[in-house]
Amino acid sequence: MARSVKDLRELICLSRLTIRDSDEEMDFSDTDADFGNLRTSSSLENGDILQYGAGKDAGASILATRKAASVDELIEPHVNLRRSKKAPLPPVGIGSRPSSSASSGSDTAPDVRSVGHDGNFDGILGYMDEAVIADWLMRTNAMVEELSDWCCHGDNFVRFAHFWLSGIPPAQRTQLIGMEVGIVRDEMERAFRSGRESGDVTSLGLRRLLSAVLREYPTKLLTSKGPHIFLEKLDVLTSGRSEEYRATLTDVKVRTRNKQFVQWVLALRAFALLSIWHAAVAFYRTISCPGAQGGLNDDEEQSGTATTDSLEERCVQAVQSGSVDVLHYLAKVKKADLGVRDGENRTLVFVAVTHNQPKVLTYLLTKVHPRPDINLPSCTGNTPLHAAVNAGNAELVKTLVKAGAEVNAANPQCDSATPLHLAVLHGDKETCEVLLTAGAQVTAEMGGQTAEHLAVDLEHLELQQLLQSYTDAPMQT
Repeated sequence: MARSVKDLRELICLSRLTIRDSDEEMDFSDTDADFGNLRTSSSLENGDILQYGAGKDAGASILATRKAASVDELIEPHVNLRRSKKAPLPPVGIGSRPSSSASSGSDTAPDVRSVGHDGNFDGILGYMDEAVIADWLMRTNAMVEELSDWCCHGDNFVRFAHFWLSGIPPAQRTQLIGMEVGIVRDEMERAFRSGRESGDVTSLGLRRLLSAVLREYPTKLLTSKGPHIFLEKLDVLTSGRSEEYRATLTDVKVRTRNKQFVQWVLALRAFALLSIWHAAVAFYRTISCPGAQGGLNDDEEQSGTATTDSLEERCVQAVQSGSVDVLHYLAKVKKADLGVRDGENRTLVFVAVTHNQPKVLTYLLTKVHPRPDINLPSCTGNTPLHAAVNAGNAELVKTLVKAGAEVNAANPQCDSATPLHLAVLHGDKETCEVLLTAGAQVTAEMGGQTAEHLAVDLEHLELQQLLQSYTDAPMQT
C-alpha cells in the first residue's frame, strides 16, 4: 500500500496533534500523545497550513528522471489541498522580533547563544517565513507521493536497497547524505532570513534546531548500522503503515507550548526527511539509468509492473536478484519469515535454485536459523534438488546434497521421477556421479523404468556403464 499524501497533511495539520491543556511545554517525543483530540484557538482546519502562498519552486519536478508537473497534478489525485476561504495566519513581519505570545512566554528577549540548549527554540521559531513553510509542505507532499509510487513498484525497493548496502562505497554514501543535509541547512537559512539579517537567529541556533529535528544525523545514519536505519525509514515513509509513519515524523527533541510552532517544527521534520531520502533514491535512479526521461524507464518496466511492498514479496525479489545483503536486512532488521513461498508454492531455497543464485542458496542453508525445509516441493511436485538437476547445475546439486537434500525424492506428478532419472534424461554424467555417490537408488522406477533403462533407451553409453557399476548385477535384456 503506497503512502497517502493525506497522511502527511493530517499529521502536520495542527488539529491532529494533541498539546496538553496545562501550561507545561509540549515534548514532541511524548510517545503517549493522542493525535485525535486537539482543538486549536485559531480557525485552522485540516490542510490550512498548506494554503499560504507557495514559493516559486512549488510544483517543480522532484526527481531528475521525471518531467515537470504542476502542483495540482502532483496533489489532486490524492486529496484536495487548494486554497481555503479562511484567512491565513498573518506572516511574520520582516525584521520583527517574535511577539510574547509566540515566544516561550517570557518578556525578556532570549539569549541567542543559549537558544535550543534545552530543546526550547521559541526564541527563533517566530522568525520562520510561512511562505517558505508552505513551499516545503507542497514539495514534501509531492516527494511522498512520488517516492511511494516508485518504491512500491516491482522490485525497485530491493534494487535500491542492494545499491545502498553494497553498491555505493561507504565514503560516498556519507558524502551524499552530508551534501543533502547541507541543502536542508540552506533551506533553513531561507526560512529564517529575517532573523538572520537582524542577528536574532544565529547559525549555531539553526544547527541546534536541525539536530533536534533531524535526530538521525549524524549519530545514527553515519554508524555501521546507518544503511539499515536508512532503509527502515524509507520503508516506513513509503509503505502506508500509519502509526510508524506518524511516530517517524514526530521524532523530534523540541519543547514548546506554542501551537503554531508545533506545525512549523513538524513541517521542517517532514521536509528534511523527505528531501534527504528522496534525493538518495533520485541519485540511484540517475546513475543506474543515465539519460532517463520522465516516468518509469525501460529497465524499471522490465523489473516488474506489480505494486508491492510486502516483506514476503521483497524476500522473493531479493533471492531472485541474488541480493544476499538485502535478504539479510529483511531477515535481521525486518524480522521477515524466510520460510515463505512464492506464487508457485516454491520456497526461497527453490527460488534460489531456479534463478541460479548460489550465494543466496548458501546463505539460506548455512546462516538462517531455523533453516528452511530443503525438500519441500513446489506445486509441480519437484523439490529444489529436482530443479537443480533440471537446470544442469552440478554446483547447486552439490550444495543441496551436502546440506542433506533427499536424493531419492520422487515426484508423484511425474511418474515418481527422482533426481537421478532427470539427470539421465539430460545425459548429465557429472550430476549422476554426485547423486550416486550421495546414495541415489539405481533401482528406483519412473513409470516402470529405472535410470539404467532410460540410459539404454537414450543410448547414453557412459551413463549405462556408470549405472551398472552401482548395480549388484548387470541388467538383463
